[in-house]
Amino acid sequence: MTTKKNTYFQTGELEELLKNLQKLKPDTEYTNEYDLFIGQCRDKIYPEGTITEKHHINPKHNGGTDEPSNLIELSVKDHIIAHWLRWQVFNSKKDEIAYTFRVSTSEERMRYGKKLQSDRFKEWKEQKKGFWNPGFQSEQGKKGGSKGGSAGTDAQFEARQQVGQKYGPIVGKGNQSQKLKEFLAEYSIWEFNGCKTVEGRYQSKGKKGQSCPPDTTEENFKVLVEPKETFYLIAETLDLFAPGSIVLNQVATMYKLIDKPKRIFGWSLVKTLTRSEVEAGALTELPFDFFTEDFIPE
Repeated sequence: MTTKKNTYFQTGELEELLKNLQKLKPDTEYTNEYDLFIGQCRDKIYPEGTITEKHHINPKHNGGTDEPSNLIELSVKDHIIAHWLRWQVFNSKKDEIAYTFRVSTSEERMRYGKKLQSDRFKEWKEQKKGFWNPGFQSEQGKKGGSKGGSAGTDAQFEARQQVGQKYGPIVGKGNQSQKLKEFLAEYSIWEFNGCKTVEGRYQSKGKKGQSCPPDTTEENFKVLVEPKETFYLIAETLDLFAPGSIVLNQVATMYKLIDKPKRIFGWSLVKTLTRSEVEAGALTELPFDFFTEDFIPE
């Protein structure tokens, strides 16, 4: 396998690390180089002030949980290395994605994201999910009349979204009227507009119109978040895409984004979609690109 070029590591640094782990492994209790690396990190004491990130030793995409025994605090660099090692050792596509996202430029990530998005829609089509299910299309066709002139236009999408927002939550949640519960039952699309430091941490630009500091790069992308049980889980998901951007113990301040078109922690709410809209193929009609949750497989 080849390693994507990046600015986080010297040429050959990761390959050399893997070779050293391969040499050490036979004399240890570990069965693979990834577990050996995690074992080394357990005994590591980072210098004071080092920024750390939560890492799932057995990723959620592989059945891992949020149990304390499955979590470890790693520096940003070690976190990236951990995903790279899982990619190399287990040939894990999910960890390749996680690694690539962290070391690529925003343009590279968007190109990669568009490909993944396209692959996902292709998979849905092959599996005849939602809009591509003949039975579903037939059922939808019986609900309306002839095809109007707005079919396939932005006007049609906006009209469908308004209907979905009005009736979708009522049908899907048994007439629950609490706004937050209705919001959590929907798909939400969020946009990050902020800055990224050389260490790979994300931050808000600050005041409206303010530009990024000279030692950072400007980042702008959108993320589709699937329905969640709590708003905190939404915030955690967004923070995976922009590590460090959200102060998680201040998540309550983000609730106001449900009603107001503003930006908090660099994030703003773009759209919400009901489950029925997504099943009807609304995601393929969106006039912009976005990342889906499987892009960051924790």
